[in-house]
Amino acid sequence: MASNPTVYFDITIGGAPAGRIVMVLFADVTPKTAENFRAPCTGEKGFGRSGKPLHY
Repeated sequence: MASNPTVYFDITIGGAPAGRIVMVLFADVTPKTAENFRAPCTGEKGFGRSGKPLHY
């Protein structure tokens, strides 16, 4: 059974922290979709052809 990873987005407004959105990805139900969402959230995919980071 796959574990369900947790990812988060830190939100800023005008450079000031505004909060955090925490999401649990249901890898046990949709493993490929969860992995395709998790990888860019963590930044582990590195950089694209343009040299820009592949993360949110």
